Amino acid sequence: MSVLDIGLLLFLAFWAIRGFFKGFMSEIISLLTWISAIYLSVKYFHIPSKIIDNYISSEQVSSILTIIAIFLITFMTATVLGFIFSKFINIIGLSNYNKVFGLLFGSLKGLVFVTFFVFIIYQTDMKNFHMIEDSQFMPFFKDFLDKYVQTGNSLFDSLELKI
Repeated sequence: MSVLDIGLLLFLAFWAIRGFFKGFMSEIISLLTWISAIYLSVKYFHIPSKIIDNYISSEQVSSILTIIAIFLITFMTATVLGFIFSKFINIIGLSNYNKVFGLLFGSLKGLVFVTFFVFIIYQTDMKNFHMIEDSQFMPFFKDFLDKYVQTGNSLFDSLELKI
C-alpha cells in the first residue's frame, strides 16, 4: 500500500469520524447551509447592496460586503437551527441512529472530496507521478470518473430513473 493510499484512508476515516460525532442531522444541515448560503448570496446580494451603495462609493466593495453579510447571516441562522435539531434528536432518543447515519454520510462526503481531488489530478500532469501510478485506490476512482464524469454520461442517467 502506497503513502497516497494511506493518506486517502486517513482522509476518509477523518470524515467518517467527524460525521459520527457531528451526527446526521448536523451534517445534512451543514450541507443545506452551504447550498443555501451560496444561493442566497449570489441571487439576492443586489437588494441590500443598493442600500449600502449610499454609504460606500464603490459598487464592487458594497457588493462584496453584501455577499459576505448574507453568507454570514445564513450560516448563523443555520447553526442555531442545527443546534436545535440536534438537541431535539437527542431528546426523543434517536441519538444513536443520528450518529450511525452521520458516520455513513460523513464517509460519503469524504468520498466526494476524494473523487473531486482525483478528478483534478487526472486533469493535470500529476497523473504521471509514481505515487499516483503505484496507488491501489486511484484506479477505482479513475474508473468511476471515466464512466460517469469524463464521458458526459450522468450517474443519474445510468440509473434510468423515471421521474
